Amino acid sequence: MCLRNDGYAVLANALGRHNLYRATWLTTKDRLFGLRDAETEELAQISDHDRRVARWFGITYLASVLGMVWLALSFAVPSLIGLAMWTWRSLTSAAVSSAPFWESAALLALLAAQAFGPALLARRERLARRGGRLL
Repeated sequence: MCLRNDGYAVLANALGRHNLYRATWLTTKDRLFGLRDAETEELAQISDHDRRVARWFGITYLASVLGMVWLALSFAVPSLIGLAMWTWRSLTSAAVSSAPFWESAALLALLAAQAFGPALLARRERLARRGGRLL
């Protein structure tokens, strides 16, 4: 899903395809793992032109996914580990009056807000809707 962006939309429209992602996904999955019966039927209903485009686009799609996995493992994961270690050290050994302590505390507050905020807002809206305070 992360590869479905504006560039993908421009390419799909330029090629006259409206569901290039699904055709590519089914074609690539068929090549690598095989399809279930329902997916085989769905792929059979896709036009020949879509399947031809999906054959070569699947290679670029798979290369992009592998590139993203490599980037994540090479850069994102080590960076997150380093950040977590720095945060832990700053919170456990730095003085409460020091900048590293408060930077770490702010980082944890931001991460907590991003992780739990949407769920808390959804719960609040659900309760408000049940109570008749929200349409």
